[in-house]
Amino acid sequence: MDYIRAYAALTDLVAAIDFKKAQELVPKCPGIYAILVQHLDALPKEIQQHQKNIAALENVLYIGVGKAKGGGLFQRLIKQDLLHKGHSTFFRSLGAVLGYTPPPGSLTGKKNQWNYKFSEEDKTEIVGWISKHLRINYVAGKKAVSWEKSLIKCLKPALNLQSNPKRCKFVKDKRRTCREIAVQKPDEHTQVLRLESRQDSGSR
Repeated sequence: MDYIRAYAALTDLVAAIDFKKAQELVPKCPGIYAILVQHLDALPKEIQQHQKNIAALENVLYIGVGKAKGGGLFQRLIKQDLLHKGHSTFFRSLGAVLGYTPPPGSLTGKKNQWNYKFSEEDKTEIVGWISKHLRINYVAGKKAVSWEKSLIKCLKPALNLQSNPKRCKFVKDKRRTCREIAVQKPDEHTQVLRLESRQDSGSR
């Protein structure tokens, strides 16, 4: 498949598969994928504004790749991005914009001060939200992996930060708040940050 056909396949909301079917169909080979939202109004207004005014297509939220050495599409997309079994920039960003925050001080003393995680209860709720609202497209093949940066630059999805010429400030701010909560010891300040984060994101 060439780049133009891959673009069309990845951005087709009608053909996109749901969470359950994705777990059954996504292969373990390398490839590229798109995560789309079925209805944009399920997201906070700041994400809606980015998708309507900046992104090339309203429904495409994220472009990612699964590489052969990393377990391919199934490992990256299904296990990490959708189920959060392992580190996932997408999952952390989505949880943050939905108003979830990590347990205060959960990164204290950890070597990596950026990979915050949500509580198991919150993680389950986020996975439930993903199952209800998101859809998946993918294109398998080693060649497709090389198209990631180009597609991100073209589509400018809100939840892609790297390689995105129009990074969404709301996503960056919410991720920063999550990190601040995770690296600080639990106190009144972090509790206020958690409350403000949920209020800013509105209802889920």
